[in-house]
Amino acid sequence: MASLATLVLAAALALGSAQATGGMDGAMLAEGQKGVQFFEQGQFDEALEVFKRMEKNLPNHHEVTLNMGLCYEHLNDIVMAESYFKKSAKAKPTNPDVFSTLGSLYVRTGQIEAALAAFGSAIKLNPNDDNLYFNRGNAHQARGDHDSAARDFGKATQIRPDNYQAWNNMGSAYMSLTENTKAIEALRKTLTFIPTHPIPLTNLVITENRICEWGRKKKHNALLKKALHQQIKEGQSLVVPFHAFEFNFTAEECRLNAEMWSRKVDQKVAYLVNYEKGGMDLQGTRLRIGYLSGTCASVSGGISCRNACRRLSLQRAQWR
Repeated sequence: MASLATLVLAAALALGSAQATGGMDGAMLAEGQKGVQFFEQGQFDEALEVFKRMEKNLPNHHEVTLNMGLCYEHLNDIVMAESYFKKSAKAKPTNPDVFSTLGSLYVRTGQIEAALAAFGSAIKLNPNDDNLYFNRGNAHQARGDHDSAARDFGKATQIRPDNYQAWNNMGSAYMSLTENTKAIEALRKTLTFIPTHPIPLTNLVITENRICEWGRKKKHNALLKKALHQQIKEGQSLVVPFHAFEFNFTAEECRLNAEMWSRKVDQKVAYLVNYEKGGMDLQGTRLRIGYLSGTCASVSGGISCRNACRRLSLQRAQWR
């Protein structure tokens, strides 16, 4: 979600120039700062009331209308948010921030084509902003256009090589395209910036397993165990339960991960009518899982491979 537009107000305060803020005098600037403070404290209703008062005096001010849109968005009034974002864009059509904000709103509401158009407009106005390419890449991902997503994420990393979120999402896009070598390269690059983050780490190990690339398996499995216990400590799961069996977790660790995942699912669907928690009594039962994965044409990790690597892994988990 976009952050509140404060740069123009802050710059005007520093310059002491009413002209710099489109006719705002000192009292109006102080009022604007009050609205910003309310917003930053999560008091969106109070912030909105401040900006409404400002709108009476400055009905077409692009910053005031943009901030009103942001307040409405945080109050989940999507219709009013979109209306004020468009009003801000009309007031200042050369402002890339408002088109980026519109794009993010459209992604949130599932209007992906509109989001792509909005991000495209923002990029035309500011072609050197890596976040714009990153956001458009996410919109491409949401539409299932992983090729376009990978290109946008790549452009974001060209502009700012330390944009680890773009590196990670590029890896995810290549995973969807089953371009595993490119995915591994992008995910390993991500880990140079955030070496213990569970998302790129799990994605990397899954992709390495696909092509039997196990040169770093011992190191990665150790990091995954550490990440798992940290996530469990925070009441979260690490990964979809099936994939937990790829990470050499113990039966107890698989059980804990699955339990946390189940709780998360229960929370997400609890609003459904007549919802009842899942939960066959698994006391004393065993779960046996086998899977076939990986293709390669060489010897990797001590396992001989020809046309296909048939690696059957059986795990038993004691459910309590």
